[in-house]
Amino acid sequence: DLCKPCKMISPYLDELAVEYKGKINFLKIDVDVEAEIANFYQIQAIPAMMFCPLKGNYSMEVGASDKASIKKNVEKYIFK
Repeated sequence: DLCKPCKMISPYLDELAVEYKGKINFLKIDVDVEAEIANFYQIQAIPAMMFCPLKGNYSMEVGASDKASIKKNVEKYIFK
């Protein structure tokens, strides 16, 4: 709730969740509430976006991006 860049990208993620419905699950985690998850994945800066394909390793991007950049990363990491 306090992270302005997180608030900025939130609508983009909501729109992409509708666009990719049934293909990708989008999850939003409040690192202040879910500190254990943030520590496990060593998240030290937000927003942090993790891309977790069914096969292969996950990738993480840190920082706010526009919708086109986020979509490009979804295509790059998830639909290899």
